[in-house]
Amino acid sequence: MRKAKLYVALLHYPMLNKREQVVATSITNLDLHDISRAARTYEAEGFFVVHPAPGQQELIREIQTFWQEGYGGQYNP
Repeated sequence: MRKAKLYVALLHYPMLNKREQVVATSITNLDLHDISRAARTYEAEGFFVVHPAPGQQELIREIQTFWQEGYGGQYNP
């Protein structure tokens, strides 16, 4: 039997707040790190992060760089 391809998406937009208004929620290091590890553990084909705000996209790049090229990547290769 052929194994199904798994893709993971971390969605921070569109989300509903407690008033059921559409909002974008904030990215955290915990989101990116833990879901990335789970995606790797379960051999996901890809992991995508969805956020419309340029500032949050920059934060995602900074966190990704830390874990891949910075101290985090050296400490946990």
